[in-house]
Amino acid sequence: MTDSALNIARTLLDLEPDVLLLCLAHVGASGLGHLVAVNKFFAILCAEHSSHTPFLASTVASGLGAAHAALEPQCRSAPSVGLFFSSEPLCSGRRSKTFSAELTRMAKRLPASAHMIGCNTHRIVTTQRDAVQSGGGDKKVALQLGHFPEATIGSFTLCPEDACKLGWDPDDLEDEP
Repeated sequence: MTDSALNIARTLLDLEPDVLLLCLAHVGASGLGHLVAVNKFFAILCAEHSSHTPFLASTVASGLGAAHAALEPQCRSAPSVGLFFSSEPLCSGRRSKTFSAELTRMAKRLPASAHMIGCNTHRIVTTQRDAVQSGGGDKKVALQLGHFPEATIGSFTLCPEDACKLGWDPDDLEDEP
């Protein structure tokens, strides 16, 4: 072996940080989660990568677990916000227990700081190219995950007093019987 061959990087830690950051662009959120646990250097690199990597990914699927599995490879960094819509009952009935279990599994796989918003809807409607399709069949859940490093994301609620200040009818905020 020659001296020049000995100078070749032998481990990932021998590579320049900028080269490693380029490599992280192809790892995805799940891989980044594993790399963070390797050592402090990789944790810092992953944080740096995430601070400059916005993304938004969406899908429609038969269930929340399937939707999350479809989106996970598209997540270029850990999601900080998510929206989900379900045509299945979230809070009552036999199917809600299954959905609740799926929701719990997905929540455990997301960062604790991620903001998730979800609701029931009568029907899932999708758009593909120039067509609008009314979700029937097995398309029961729409899920969107994203990360926007420059944005500050927070949760809020509108109470009747806030609605009045905005000129809205507070009765519009009430749940239907």
